[in-house]
Amino acid sequence: MEIQKKLNVLFWRTGFYGALTAGGVGTLYYSLTNEFIKNGHNVHFASGGPMNLPDKVNKHLIEYNKFLRNFPEIHNLPYNKKSTQQIIDLINNYNIDFIYLHHHDFHFGLDLLKKVKKTPIILHLDSIEYWVKKNWGKLYLSKLMKWCEEIELENANSIFVVSDVLKKQLVEFYNINESKIVVSHNGVDIDKFNPQISPDSIRDKFNLQDSFVIGYSGVFNLYHGIDTLIQASKIIINKVKNAKILLIGDGELRKYADDFAIKNNLENKIMVTGLVPFNEVPKYLAACDILVSPFKTTNNTMFFNSPIKTFEYMAMGKPIVTTNIGQLADICLDENNSLVMEENNPNSLAEKVFKILENPQLANQLGKNAREFVVKNYSWSKKYELIMEIYNKLK
Repeated sequence: MEIQKKLNVLFWRTGFYGALTAGGVGTLYYSLTNEFIKNGHNVHFASGGPMNLPDKVNKHLIEYNKFLRNFPEIHNLPYNKKSTQQIIDLINNYNIDFIYLHHHDFHFGLDLLKKVKKTPIILHLDSIEYWVKKNWGKLYLSKLMKWCEEIELENANSIFVVSDVLKKQLVEFYNINESKIVVSHNGVDIDKFNPQISPDSIRDKFNLQDSFVIGYSGVFNLYHGIDTLIQASKIIINKVKNAKILLIGDGELRKYADDFAIKNNLENKIMVTGLVPFNEVPKYLAACDILVSPFKTTNNTMFFNSPIKTFEYMAMGKPIVTTNIGQLADICLDENNSLVMEENNPNSLAEKVFKILENPQLANQLGKNAREFVVKNYSWSKKYELIMEIYNKLK
């Protein structure tokens, strides 16, 4: 896409996240800011904490009061005024052309901002926060939270959602005009994640030289299905003597993984890396023969996510075993660019792994097709182009 002029773009993350900068949100910010920099723009990033970002990003810290950090309903509300005033100052000082705002709970800053500035705002939604808190967490001051969310949605010029399922939920729950909503899937840096990366350093580090490695990367929680993989690991290892499981990441089910390995005498077969710096992740994925993404729904809810890990797997050109719930049904095509397992079924996962192991030609074709598919459809550069297209309509 030809640049009409060098833009001053402001990415704004309003939530209190402490030191939690890894995972999908961290990847999103690093990758999108990097795309804007590569295309010649000036990039600013405002947030309440540190983030791992490209060197050329201009970082602006808008600090939270950490005294009440365990009560977000309390500290988020006064933070709105403080953070919004500093955003207004940034707009004035750097002639900001547009803002890419990541939606967060108890934030109504757009109402304050829009009263004094006409800067176009693209609001990024990974989920409806009111719905998530009500169904998956604890929610106090529910009416206030819903009111804040309505304000953000009303004042945004355009709303980016990561899946068609989430768009449907947004229309039904808040009666948002569909013309204001843009489905903008997540993506992958196809240069950073590629099949030519050497696996040797990680295979040496974890003594995997003669092993058949089944890998997983991401957060260790229920909806990612990490427990399904851990249960399947015993089935796989009992049949494939040189099989090892490489779990790349950390999270609430880390203890479950460690305890399972100890209980079943698999400490030397199930390896947990802990959190890995984003720039190191491709080397870890390269060390795997198969990559697994056993997502599942929880509490009988719809799967509305756009998992970055799936795109990263595909970019590596590896055979993938996954479920096809939600948006994944349009991405993970069984027997084409992946093998689709039954949701929440360790035996099904193991069977798909065995099928790949027994069919090298199939494994190669799945990996090749996955790489071609993601390069064509889901690079971060394509998301950048979509943002620019929407901005040009809004300005």
